[in-house]
Amino acid sequence: MIADLAENQVAVHALDGPRGPRGVVKPGLIVMAQSTGVPIVPVYISVDRAWVLNSWDRTLIPKPFSKVTVRWDKPISVPEHLNEEAFESTRKQIEQHMKENQIRDDQEQGWTTPLL
Repeated sequence: MIADLAENQVAVHALDGPRGPRGVVKPGLIVMAQSTGVPIVPVYISVDRAWVLNSWDRTLIPKPFSKVTVRWDKPISVPEHLNEEAFESTRKQIEQHMKENQIRDDQEQGWTTPLL
């Protein structure tokens, strides 16, 4: 993915990875942004009606005729050099920012219980 970013400057990376835990930003996302200089651009997807799978990530399947909203956030730049404490602080800030935005978007779509 890092090699591809050198040419394309865009990649999609699920914030919680293939195994979870759900909603937790993994260090690899921060390392990728540091290594490439490409900012992180959060993307939020919300639906007004969906089935929620009983899986670790609570996958949503939009119901027929539901409204799906996709929203891009402002790019987040990550400094190339961070000590361990600053790295973890940056990771947590991005994670918190993304969770808060996803919850807000979900609530605007009518979810009474946030999915994160």
